[in-house]
Amino acid sequence: MAQLPLTSLLLLPPLTWPPSFASVDAVYGRPVSSVLSQVAKLPNGSSEAARLQIAVPCAHLCPRGFSPRHQIYDEMQKLVAALYSLITVICTRNAIDIDDQGGVNFMVLLLAYDGTYKCTEDQHASLESEQQGPIVNLKTLAACCRPWTHIFSLATKEGEKILEDFVSLRQPISSQQQTHPIFVKINDVNETPLTSNTERKGLRPEQRSREHAAVAVGGTFDHLHAGHKLLLTMTALMVEPFQSEAETLDRCITVGITGDELLKSKNFKEYLESWEDRQTHVTEFLTTLLDFSDSSKEQLKVERISEPGANGKAVHTALKPRLTIKCVELSDPFGPTITDKTISALIISAETRSGAKAINSKRQEKGWQPLEVYEVDVLDAGGALHCQSSTFTNLHDSFASKISSTAIRQQISEKAHASR
Repeated sequence: MAQLPLTSLLLLPPLTWPPSFASVDAVYGRPVSSVLSQVAKLPNGSSEAARLQIAVPCAHLCPRGFSPRHQIYDEMQKLVAALYSLITVICTRNAIDIDDQGGVNFMVLLLAYDGTYKCTEDQHASLESEQQGPIVNLKTLAACCRPWTHIFSLATKEGEKILEDFVSLRQPISSQQQTHPIFVKINDVNETPLTSNTERKGLRPEQRSREHAAVAVGGTFDHLHAGHKLLLTMTALMVEPFQSEAETLDRCITVGITGDELLKSKNFKEYLESWEDRQTHVTEFLTTLLDFSDSSKEQLKVERISEPGANGKAVHTALKPRLTIKCVELSDPFGPTITDKTISALIISAETRSGAKAINSKRQEKGWQPLEVYEVDVLDAGGALHCQSSTFTNLHDSFASKISSTAIRQQISEKAHASR
C-alpha cells in the first residue's frame, strides 16, 4: 500500500478585519513562509507532496459560522482569495513545488474563533452539525482526530492563546491512534500588531436574498491548484449550514467536472489527469474541508452512478448531517444546472461569466428561476513579487504556472523530456 503523505496544521491568530492582500501579507507573510519551508523539508515517505492545513480565525463568524451565507460571501471570498494568493506567492519566492514529492499541498480552513474560548464540562462533545465545515469552531477542529504530524503556532501573545485553547480542547490520544503530533513554535513573525476588529463593513445590500441548499460549480479541475481550491471553498461556503432535522431540503454541492472527451484538444493533453483522478482529488479536497467528524468511526457513503445520456456518470459522497457532494461528468457546457431544478446558485470565475448567462437563459426557457451567480477573484500576486527586470518576469511566470492547469502540464512535460 502506498504511504500517505505527512499532514501538518498551522494555527494562525485572528486577523484584522476587513482583509486585503496587503493586510494578510503584513500579518501572515513571514510565519506562513517559515512553515511552508519547514513542511517542504520534512521527511516524507510518500510520492505525493506533504500536506498543510492552515486554520484562519474569523472573529465575526462566531458563534455558528454566520447565516445567511450570501451576506458574508463577498468579504469571505476576498479573504480566501488573498490567502491563496499569498501562499502561492510564497511558494513562488521559495521555489516550493505544489504537486510533487518535496512540495506542499496546502489548503485553508475557516475558523469561527474570536481569541477567546470558555471551557465547559462538555467541551469535548461536538454536535453533529458542528462537525461540518467549511466554517468550524475551535472545539471541532481540536477534537476531530486528524493525523497531524506537526502542529505549528506563532510565538506571539495571540498565537500562544489560540494554541492554549486548542490544546485544552484536544481529545486525549488513544492507544489506537498512531499520531502524536510535534508542536512547533514559529518565531519568525511579523512586527505588524494584531488587533481584534470585528466590525464588518461593505456588506452588499439585499441584492441577493435567497438562502441556498444546492449550489453548483463547474470546471476541468485538472491538477488541482489554488484557483480551484478558492472556487471549491466558496461553493461549499454558500450552502447554508445544517439547522435541524426538521429541514425538508437535503443540501447538495454539485461539481461539474469536464469529461475526457471534451478535453482532447487541450495542450499537453497526454498529461491530463483522467476524469476519475480529477473527481477523486475534488472529492478529497471537499471532504477535508467539510468533514470534521472522527473518520475512524465509520466510512463515508459513496455511490457511483453510470447511466446513459447527459449527466449519467457521477459519484455521490454523503456527509453527515445531510450534505451530498455530487461530482458529475460534463458532456456539454450546462450539465446538471439545466436538469436539476433544485440548484439555486452557481459559483464562477470571471472567465466563465458568459457560460453563466447561457445557463440562466436555458433555465428561463424552462420556466425555472435563474441561478444566483457568485464570482471569485482572480488570484493575484498583488505586487508582492516586485523585483528587477528578468527576475521579476521569471517570478511572475512561475506564479502564473502554479495557478494554471495548462502550465502545470507543460512543466510535467518538460520534466519528463529532461529525464530522458
